[in-house]
Amino acid sequence: MKPHITLFNLIFLLAFSLADADELRVNERDLYLGEAYFKASQGDIFDAISLFDIAFGHFYNLENQNFAPLYFQIRDKKYAVGDFERSYRMPRRAAKFLEAVANNNPEMLTRNEAAYQLAGVYLKMGEAENALRSIDLIDGKVSEELAADEMYLRAEIYMANGQFSGAIRLLQELKNADKYADFSKYNLGISLIKIGMEKQGGEQLNEIGRMSGSDEADLSLKDKANLTLGTRMLEMKQPAQAKTYLNRVRISSIYANRALFRSGWADAATGKYEEALTAWSALSKRSISDNSVRKSLVAVPYAYIKLNLPGGAASQYRHALETFDREMSKLDVMIKNANEGDYLKYLLNDEMRLSADREVDLAKIARMAENKYLAELLASKELLNAVENYFDLMDLQKRLDDWSAYLASSDNALQSGNSIYKIYVGEIRQLRSRVLDAEPKGNSLIENSKKVIGAMIVNELNQHRKQIQEYQTLARIGLIESYDRANQTHLPSGGTE
Repeated sequence: MKPHITLFNLIFLLAFSLADADELRVNERDLYLGEAYFKASQGDIFDAISLFDIAFGHFYNLENQNFAPLYFQIRDKKYAVGDFERSYRMPRRAAKFLEAVANNNPEMLTRNEAAYQLAGVYLKMGEAENALRSIDLIDGKVSEELAADEMYLRAEIYMANGQFSGAIRLLQELKNADKYADFSKYNLGISLIKIGMEKQGGEQLNEIGRMSGSDEADLSLKDKANLTLGTRMLEMKQPAQAKTYLNRVRISSIYANRALFRSGWADAATGKYEEALTAWSALSKRSISDNSVRKSLVAVPYAYIKLNLPGGAASQYRHALETFDREMSKLDVMIKNANEGDYLKYLLNDEMRLSADREVDLAKIARMAENKYLAELLASKELLNAVENYFDLMDLQKRLDDWSAYLASSDNALQSGNSIYKIYVGEIRQLRSRVLDAEPKGNSLIENSKKVIGAMIVNELNQHRKQIQEYQTLARIGLIESYDRANQTHLPSGGTE
């Protein structure tokens, strides 16, 4: 990428940096803002943030209580403070700006909207206490169009902080609202169960579990509600009722494997071991990358034992051990390859670097991945963010190299001529020195970023390996016990070994 800078720009920026911020004309600020928003619309958030900093960096002072707008209007477009930062995976910086608005803006509605956005940023980061502190900054009303959004976010924050009674009060009101009705009913059901109101909570979840609709989001929520209800009924020793809910979960659902495994346990809890065996046998034929499938491999021989078929149990335990051994060997090879960086070539290549939508392209790689472990990791948001960070660092390093070369040539040009800009030679050399200092740091960050991505892959594979080891141990113990049972079955009546 070519550096977005010319000698005139450089001189202008140096002059600008020495000027009093209050003297900056509005049209000059808007010139940078307009270009910033254009860059953002093209997906070039890096340049957008840089231009935004130029426009506001000198007088958007977080301690300046006279300047804390939430939105900026540029021609016919309206933009919110923190939008760029959130788009560029800089939530803490967005939070800093939003907190300044929430504390300093003189308009109540603006302060409250900033507090709402700030709370959302913290909740997304998993910082429930900060989210609660931020939502409590709201003092008075919020705008009419924001009212339902604020109420639902507040309910989510209360739930995240274990304040279920407060969440229930809000969700009772929201469950009849068009925008959040279904999700409010689900969360209401969970909250009611959390405070011991099992019957009322179950009724809310059952309503979601029986709702009609063809939208995938609705169907997924329906499956989740049925799985939650079925699991809860198992915990409460009501297997027959659990079976009803678990059988509602779609075969194509992301919750299908868990539902099928627990459905088998519902059968086993009522002594229907043949039905349990049917469910677990079907599940055991699916991909072993799923933990419910691994569980089913040791649940199948358990069902044989309960059916008083120790020979069949022994055979199934041997099958489970063979399956686990093959998978462990595969994982060992994958971990070795990951430690040697083999999988980075799929992620950190020029094709991915030039991708217009890396999330979509990673999803394509995930669907094509022969191994399910990598497919799951490739589809995760965490890996996407790590890959984005890597390419951002690569882009930044390229810019540093370009700027270093350009500043060197600018220095030479100013020295050799009678330019009126010679007074800026010192500033240019200072800038070049800072760029030269930053270059090795950039290279170090790039290498660390690669190590982070590699470690994510290795850690994911090691977690799967550890789980399989645990099931291997169970299968070995079960195999020994099934041999003992088989031997006892074949002993003559009254005989001893």
